[in-house]
Amino acid sequence: MSIKLNPVKSSNIKATGYDAASQTMRVQFGSGASHDYFGVTQADFDAMHKAESLGSHFAKNVRPKFKSAPVAEKAAA
Repeated sequence: MSIKLNPVKSSNIKATGYDAASQTMRVQFGSGASHDYFGVTQADFDAMHKAESLGSHFAKNVRPKFKSAPVAEKAAA
């Protein structure tokens, strides 16, 4: 699955992207590694981007709530 990543302002997260059809959010971390998070609604994705701290919101409201899987390097590009 190809998800377009957009750069974000965060010390821990480099870029994010979202596929509404599959409700999948892709997060690329500062290390360059990417993970897909499944079952994420548009509202969840929007709330993360509206948060005062994107990284803190992700750590408290996304990482513990949604199943995830690492993305192969070629798919992350």
